[in-house]
Amino acid sequence: MVRAMLLVRTYPLSWFESAGAFKCRLGFAQQERSSGQTEGFSSPGSSIAKTELYNWSRTSVGKKRLISQVGLEVQAKFEEYKAKLNSKSEKQEKSETGKFTNLVHSRTVAFTLRRLFPLLKSNCVD
Repeated sequence: MVRAMLLVRTYPLSWFESAGAFKCRLGFAQQERSSGQTEGFSSPGSSIAKTELYNWSRTSVGKKRLISQVGLEVQAKFEEYKAKLNSKSEKQEKSETGKFTNLVHSRTVAFTLRRLFPLLKSNCVD
């Protein structure tokens, strides 16, 4: 499902000049909204794509099901983020150690998109 969603949301890849534009289309970018004294950030792009990529991270990366070279890099980055954020939360109570799970998966997906964009661009563009 994730492959089909990526293809539908990002075809043709020649539209994207940067990894940032690619991430934005898939819902993994922040856009500042300011008006007078009110400041905030919104997530432009597809919320469905963001949800699918997040679920892919939970089911494939989190359970160590990736076997390609890039997949192994993604898993290593996932473990790095997980160790870093869990070490920060060790000072807190035991019940709160899982509160960074969403952040770990979001950072992993963002890393994956940054890592895959140049590969997709070089191999899939006319």
